[in-house]
Amino acid sequence: MKNESGLEPVEDKVLLLPDRVSDSIRNLIVKPEMVKAQEQMAQVRATLVASGPNAFESWDEPHPQPGQRVYVCKYAGIDGIAGADGNSYKICTDTDITAIIHKDPDVDEFLGTRQPLSRRRE
Repeated sequence: MKNESGLEPVEDKVLLLPDRVSDSIRNLIVKPEMVKAQEQMAQVRATLVASGPNAFESWDEPHPQPGQRVYVCKYAGIDGIAGADGNSYKICTDTDITAIIHKDPDVDEFLGTRQPLSRRRE
């Protein structure tokens, strides 16, 4: 993945592109801007865009590579940093990454959307 954000993390910091939250609930109710902003700050899934030169030094293998999907601690780091490419990024330390996502069970592979809870329990 090429970093077109214009941002370069330093030391043990990582640059993440958080997943976007939906604008509505079940395509019926439009969420207020404040609710969307709160949900975006609490987003725990992201794509690793870049890492500083000392990031993942203390980690055993495996460690995430740019372009990989990861879970990150809720409310970690600095959120809402505007990149040169128009995207909103998050910068946090490498230890705020909690897992590498190899296959996301909450995402429908065909639609690319989350399934409602009622469908997941069946």
